[in-house]
Amino acid sequence: MRTERNTQIEIPKLGSICMLCQKKPPIKNSHLFPKFVGRWLKDTGTAYFRAATTPNRREEDTTRLPMLCSDCESLFSGWESKFAERVFRPFQEDKSSFLKFDYSNWFANFVISISWRVLAATIDGLEEREPTAYVPVANAFEEWRLYLLGISNRIRPYHHQLFFFTSLTDKPNDLKLPSRYHSYLLRSVDGTLVYSGHKVYVYSLLAGICIWSPISPPIATGWPKGSHVFEKGCFKVGQHVQDPVWGPWTIKRAEEAFSLPLSAKQQTKVNESFEKLLREKQPEDVERALEAMLYDWRWRQ
Repeated sequence: MRTERNTQIEIPKLGSICMLCQKKPPIKNSHLFPKFVGRWLKDTGTAYFRAATTPNRREEDTTRLPMLCSDCESLFSGWESKFAERVFRPFQEDKSSFLKFDYSNWFANFVISISWRVLAATIDGLEEREPTAYVPVANAFEEWRLYLLGISNRIRPYHHQLFFFTSLTDKPNDLKLPSRYHSYLLRSVDGTLVYSGHKVYVYSLLAGICIWSPISPPIATGWPKGSHVFEKGCFKVGQHVQDPVWGPWTIKRAEEAFSLPLSAKQQTKVNESFEKLLREKQPEDVERALEAMLYDWRWRQ
């Protein structure tokens, strides 16, 4: 699909002004991903994070950027609270019985806000890096921005899908999967633009919950209807996806996440953190923290 450039779209530099309202100065510590995800990872694991691109540096928080003003941060916070209460925490507490949930417009607002934030964080310099992708990405950035501000009520033509990862009980015979595939899917936050030929997508991962937003073309293929996000409806979990791009991308991303080695010093710190977790956490909390590692271990047997 070819999209003509909208010359009226002006995307500010990250840090110069609020990327959403484009009226007020940004605060310095807008979270790229919701705080509740990082909090849950720390509560059910160790006290530190490690980015895939910089594994030898420990972080105490997920990525923060000068992206939003305080008012727009508060706007997003309301949608985040509902998603955390009604979706994220129930799913993490009992993945096997979390099968469906009803939702209204707060759900679409949250999902689109995540994809929009990933665009806001990655669009600077895109015109030079990926010139053919810039026009559709800039158009999506603006369409979603106006939607989140309530200026537009149009979700279409863009599709937004969610997939909830649990565990792969049977190891697929036709795929070579990374040895730490579950550890990446269930215990990571991630977000980036995905390019596949002339197609462009936004990919986000929130500790087991994946958001997939096609941009060019804006319509998803291979996703069941119950996985689409509308203004209101009933979302069904645990569906089979046949998207030819999405599945291989998660495998590629998991491989990249653990491709850089830890130094001996940092490996020692990782071991110390796990020893502390075993000493201080309750057995059920330890089991939850090590759940993904156990899945990966069973696969290797």
